Amino acid sequence: PKTVNIKKFIFLISILFVFCVPPNSAQAKGNLVRTEHFSPLSFCPHRGETTALDYHILRNSAVAIKISSLSGRRVFEYRQGFIFAGKYSFVWDGTDSFERTVEPGFYKCEIAAVSSSGDTASDYADAIVRVIIPGESLAPRIREKFKNWSVKVRGFVRYVTEAETGLSFDLNHREVQLDLKGRRGDDWRYGVRFFPFYSSGQPDWSEFVEASAGYYGSRFSVEAGYRNLVDGYADPLLLFASPALDRSRLSVLSKINAAEFLDLDCGLHYITGSNELGLNARGNFTVKDLRAACFTLNSFTESRANNVLAAECAVPLAGPTVISAEAGVSRTEARPDSSSAAVDSFGLAFRAELRHDFKAASGNFGTASVLVAGEYVEKDFACDLAALPNGSDNYGADIILGYTNNPGLPWLEDARIEVRKAYFRNMANNLQRQRFRPTVSVDLGRQLRVQVQYDYLGVEDITSGHDIPVSRSRNFFSEARYAPEQGGWDIYCSYATTLNTVSLYSEYTVTRAVCGYRFTVPFYAYLGYDKVANFTTPDPVTWRNYSLITAGFRWDISGKSKTRAGLQAGLVIDNLAAGAARMVYYGEFSHCVFRGLSLGLTYGTPSGADAIQRIYVQAKYEF
Repeated sequence: PKTVNIKKFIFLISILFVFCVPPNSAQAKGNLVRTEHFSPLSFCPHRGETTALDYHILRNSAVAIKISSLSGRRVFEYRQGFIFAGKYSFVWDGTDSFERTVEPGFYKCEIAAVSSSGDTASDYADAIVRVIIPGESLAPRIREKFKNWSVKVRGFVRYVTEAETGLSFDLNHREVQLDLKGRRGDDWRYGVRFFPFYSSGQPDWSEFVEASAGYYGSRFSVEAGYRNLVDGYADPLLLFASPALDRSRLSVLSKINAAEFLDLDCGLHYITGSNELGLNARGNFTVKDLRAACFTLNSFTESRANNVLAAECAVPLAGPTVISAEAGVSRTEARPDSSSAAVDSFGLAFRAELRHDFKAASGNFGTASVLVAGEYVEKDFACDLAALPNGSDNYGADIILGYTNNPGLPWLEDARIEVRKAYFRNMANNLQRQRFRPTVSVDLGRQLRVQVQYDYLGVEDITSGHDIPVSRSRNFFSEARYAPEQGGWDIYCSYATTLNTVSLYSEYTVTRAVCGYRFTVPFYAYLGYDKVANFTTPDPVTWRNYSLITAGFRWDISGKSKTRAGLQAGLVIDNLAAGAARMVYYGEFSHCVFRGLSLGLTYGTPSGADAIQRIYVQAKYEF
């Protein structure tokens, strides 16, 4: 009797699962994030291949990405931090958190999002990793020598011309991007990135080069590079911003996992543009829900030295209550070997937060939360390697009230309300700053979304005992969108206005309404109305008020985004033209000649702000 090859049978079942089972697409558990599917569904990390997962963040949230095997063993985790609503893509190269290639098999990716009010949502998508032996066609000696090395090269070259009608073309507009990444074994990794944007105003291409190489072990890692953009400190209280190390520099970084509950990070940086030396170090201590950290940021230039020592902690109290605190002290002094005036100043910064979540016994009543914070920042506090809170010179309180309800009803899927009130004074007690920002967001089913937000920020002089306005800013934004998932009508309306009062009064208001229809074929037609008003006193000559009525379409001719075309025509009524109307039009066409090479042409007036017609010609090659 014939024997059955168990390995071949399991492999056949795996292939049928990947290519026959539909991907887990857009099956959101909540209302914050939705995923598509991995592309490709299988890849080989040993060949330098990667897979990408597109996901949609529906509201501003903190996002974390986790990858686990089907048995539940987590192999990779990345906390992306707070991001705005929109579409994003996550690319995985098949390595775990220690830069080691994972074992072949099926893996599940979880995209988790947490909004400011505390509601969560997560989606899942599956991908298979199949490890195969690369390079059988190479000579045995070369293959043996470089079998542990891998190199992946990607990039594009783009050439764009731009001109106003009747004028000469500006041909000096080019973009080049080259990414080279590789590894030797599972622990060594290196890379070079070259991405200049060249124009007549930016002739220096050296500012767009990055190179790094490092060793990533299970307990220790070290990396050296030029212009190496690293992740800054996680700062939940936003007292200190991430170190401002995004300038051209040489860096040496190291990480040590001293124990399961303790890890250490440190870095040495030489910032080439300002001849500045930077040093940062951090220790993280985590036991269950208790988190504590101590870190230092130090900067040395030819004229001054700046040193900051800070600490933070988060302690859970009884029930859903968490108290967090962060404090730092700085010292800034002139270098003894410099000719600068003697400076020796100390500064203190402190912020504490108390958060409590009220969870109803029944899910129909939603969840409420309260966050109360106090902040104290002295005028002399300075941190050269951070963007905040330098020179804030304030003390005060901040309170945020939130309410979230996810009833999941056909007519009400999600509702969120948040109100923030802040009150601060400077140390001299002659200025006060107030902020008031309520936000309401409602999803009426899966088709209609409404959002309204008001933001007031005012500064008053209280020296005389009365509130004398110094500056005031009012922002109001509202939008509503009706967009069925199955296509058809797509309606969008928005209204936004900004009022600023300092020595002059300025107002900027934008109103927009678009009504479109998506056909079963890849064709979208729409009608739109835009009104823009910009007023500044006391000079009425600078006032601007115009309306734009448009009609147009976008057509994916080939059906696979290979050839696209669009056309828009509009009528503008402008106060600068004494009420006279003028026609504007705008057309675009793009075509993918063959794999990697695309050509594009755009001509017309892209907006109603002016009547100047422009032409753009673009050629792009991706490899």
